[in-house]
Amino acid sequence: MIPVRKWQWVVLTAVLAATLVGGITIWEGLQALRVSRQELQADREFEFTLGQYAPPQNIRFEPVRSPEVFARVAHFRDHLYVAGPAGLAEYDSRGGFLREFPAGFYLPGSPLVAMEVGQIRGLSQPQLILATADQGILTFDGERFRQIYPANSESRALTAILPTSTGNLLIGTKKRGVSSTMAKRFIRSTRLSIIYTSRR
Repeated sequence: MIPVRKWQWVVLTAVLAATLVGGITIWEGLQALRVSRQELQADREFEFTLGQYAPPQNIRFEPVRSPEVFARVAHFRDHLYVAGPAGLAEYDSRGGFLREFPAGFYLPGSPLVAMEVGQIRGLSQPQLILATADQGILTFDGERFRQIYPANSESRALTAILPTSTGNLLIGTKKRGVSSTMAKRFIRSTRLSIIYTSRR
């Protein structure tokens, strides 16, 4: 038979060991939860740069005309803008051609895949918003282009854009689903491959 005093030490040691093991398990669980939150946050948010787009200077570029393909049309500041894989064309209110912005010369060397008019949070006035196939987003105020250029190449491959009335911009990407601009970062909201909007 075990003396009472020894029995108390055995029970106390068992309780302390169980408490220690339980504490270590809880601490490891909290650490795993913290790491998981950080990984999830890193997966949902991605950095981008926003700046004035400046086309390359002093390049020898001679445009070769391709068949006219018009993918999008938008009315902005009493002008009609027509976008397609070859670039952006501007027309006056009577349909007279004003100027052209070819892809690879005045614009990044990437086809334009979507175009909308809207005001993005942080910009003072409505803009013509252009999505490219693999060079991010361009905004145009009628005089200058600005580029929203995600650091991750998967986030630059766009399929659709949709400005909201709250100043956010929904962005459809090929591989990262639908994203939304909020403050100074993009936050992915769901894993859809394209945004569909019906226009009536």
